[in-house]
Amino acid sequence: MSPILTGAPADARLQNVQAVTDFDVSAPQYPLIRLSADDFELLNYALFKVSAPAGNSTIWDSVAWMLRGADAGRDLVLFRAEKLVGVVQCKRLESPIALPDVLREIIKSILFTVADDSLPPIEPGLTYYLALASEAAGTVIDFFQRPAEILASRKADLPTYVREVIEKYDSLSSLDEAKAIEKIATVLPGLKLKLVRPSDLSLWLAEQTSVASRFFRYRVVVDSSEVGAKIDEFAHQMQRMQTHLEGVPFVTDVDLKIIRDRIEDTPETHRVAIGLATLFGFPREMFRCGHRAKTYEDGSSSQ
Repeated sequence: MSPILTGAPADARLQNVQAVTDFDVSAPQYPLIRLSADDFELLNYALFKVSAPAGNSTIWDSVAWMLRGADAGRDLVLFRAEKLVGVVQCKRLESPIALPDVLREIIKSILFTVADDSLPPIEPGLTYYLALASEAAGTVIDFFQRPAEILASRKADLPTYVREVIEKYDSLSSLDEAKAIEKIATVLPGLKLKLVRPSDLSLWLAEQTSVASRFFRYRVVVDSSEVGAKIDEFAHQMQRMQTHLEGVPFVTDVDLKIIRDRIEDTPETHRVAIGLATLFGFPREMFRCGHRAKTYEDGSSSQ
């Protein structure tokens, strides 16, 4: 089974989402941390399929989801004309992620493509998104806002992070440490780094309500003044209707008999369709246009 899911197989996973139903969502705040790790990845998959985070352009035309355990440091991969243009790493953590952990995650995603040439390589110019279910540490926010400056200040720490990543993963043990450090020094500064914070995801979900309703019990919030105006208008119309009906007697069985008798006593060519057919259940064929006034024995008129 391929570790990359795209198209219908990836979309099918959306049917198994365990939505958060005991929390009424009112944008712009969503309980992202309440989702499972898989569902948080699927949330991002669904969002990246339809658009891009606020302030970003959609540079991809297809999105694939990497199965857990085979993600190689990227949960989603973004393609344009079948060429890798971006990766998305999703982190559902209870506590704020720290900068060393973020750097190790990026290093891991780069080195896995070096160790496995079947994976699309991560090269300078590619966009790296980090999507978080809980807020990041201040140092992480600074890093994504000023990556070149922060990387320069952390340059001495990068070889240590590279060694730690190689030691942690057996699949990277064959890498030459010196070449791996050189690779990171070349690729990392050239990546376009994007941080998708919980507030960014909440605003994004507020725009993509079809996605939000799949993962949360979604409650649409409307302007109370607009609703109030509609209610006032409805009440006014009901009051007018009540005024017109005041003093109008109910239709009794005697009334119905009189109406039926008068219809039956009126020639077909003189009957008028005045809505009584529908109101009292009489067939419409009993009525005709072109009514002429008729005076009955009791002095009443058909007009």
